[in-house]
Amino acid sequence: MIRKKKMDKKSGNLLASGEKILDLNGNEHIVITCIGGGGQGNIYSTKDPSIAVKINKKDDNNELFKVLLRLPIPKNINITLPIAILKEESGYVMSFLEKMISFEKVFGRNLLSQKDEVINPWLKLLDTEENQDLFNDFYSYQKTGGKRRRLLAYLKSGIIMARLHTTGLVYCDFSTSNVFISQNKEYNNVYFIDADNLNFQEYTKKQGYYTPGFAAPEVISGGGCTYYSDNYSLILSFFWNLIGIHPFKGKRLDEDYDFDMEEFDDNLEEKALNGILPWIRDKEDSSNYKDNGTYSLLVRENSELDILFDRTFSKKGKEKKLTRPTSFELTYEIIKELDRTIKCKNCEMEYVIENKENICPWCDSTQNKILKVNTFKLYPNGKKNKIWNFMKEIKIDKDEIPIPVRIVEDFLIDRLEEELFKIKFADEAMIICYFNEEFEFKLADDKNEKKLYEKVKIEKKKNIQLFCDKKNSPFVKNILIEVEVI
Repeated sequence: MIRKKKMDKKSGNLLASGEKILDLNGNEHIVITCIGGGGQGNIYSTKDPSIAVKINKKDDNNELFKVLLRLPIPKNINITLPIAILKEESGYVMSFLEKMISFEKVFGRNLLSQKDEVINPWLKLLDTEENQDLFNDFYSYQKTGGKRRRLLAYLKSGIIMARLHTTGLVYCDFSTSNVFISQNKEYNNVYFIDADNLNFQEYTKKQGYYTPGFAAPEVISGGGCTYYSDNYSLILSFFWNLIGIHPFKGKRLDEDYDFDMEEFDDNLEEKALNGILPWIRDKEDSSNYKDNGTYSLLVRENSELDILFDRTFSKKGKEKKLTRPTSFELTYEIIKELDRTIKCKNCEMEYVIENKENICPWCDSTQNKILKVNTFKLYPNGKKNKIWNFMKEIKIDKDEIPIPVRIVEDFLIDRLEEELFKIKFADEAMIICYFNEEFEFKLADDKNEKKLYEKVKIEKKKNIQLFCDKKNSPFVKNILIEVEVI
């Protein structure tokens, strides 16, 4: 027998732990807890960890389920989709990956260090009474994956969004509560869990479902959801979790801000969440400027990411949605940033090298050993064009670093994980091995132009050059790969 639902006027239909829900196939699902949701309803985990249940706030006779079945949703896309309609509720059953957690819970956590926990010396120096808040912020940031995991999480989110937009579909209600990532930091699977609002832009622009704090201005004002509002919400969420502050919660919300009585407003928090205030790094209006001390190190002024954020949150970006970056642009800028990001072995913070001395901007360490790989397209007239820049810290002498195929082909979203070759380090030697069979490789200084197949060992050299051609491709030819240890 199904228990009656408990109603909560603030949040709609809420189910208590232990409630039983039936689907039309006669299967019983026992609710555990609410794990997320959006404008249209809530999603619950069940006693079966591979199953989740979506309960709609509005009874629509499961029309949403029928619409989803007709949409051209890409195959193998990481979105949890309905598998059965509920019998006595408006909603459906969906498959759910075990051991995943929402972005909101993983990146928004304030963790506390444990007694006798081993903490790196740089962070330990901050563990004082007067710096406790600062210590907790850095500790939580590192323990939840740091910059690199955040980049990877939003790279994969951007890829999902780009694939939807390619097929003409709008996601609508992106927020940190309806996108999930693997709990284990060794894995970074990302899934969108709420597909209710998916539809063609022709239909979504007539509705405006959103989560407060993440929505584009035109959605809040009733303009409906589009590709542009999807991109706005995705980039806002990315900024918030990367920097640790909402892009519009600047100094005007600080308690010690010196207000003129004419501009005093009790609704500043709401204005910030709705994007009405200038963004905190606005280049034309500094009235809400805020520097939490990390932006210049995590993003860097006038970098590609800084420009991308400004195109989204500036007055022009808010009012003229066509000027905003697309999900394709976002993924491209994130992957470039990811491939240049180094993790310092001293302070364990991540940074992009911006000086010849390779000084970590967080702790001033110069002890990081870095693998640097640059690629160029060579032309008969002697001209060469830069293709890619890849850097990775060398953790130990016998480290093995996979080199992605994008360094010669540029970035393709369907080849994110594919490798070109691996580089190993052993006893002052560099070993290049596991060559991708789609390509041909030669050492640049080999007069015999012998092709490389299995592996090549380079003794006591800190830099080498390879030539690379892709078999059966007229475009990926005459590629120079420069490998260097700095």
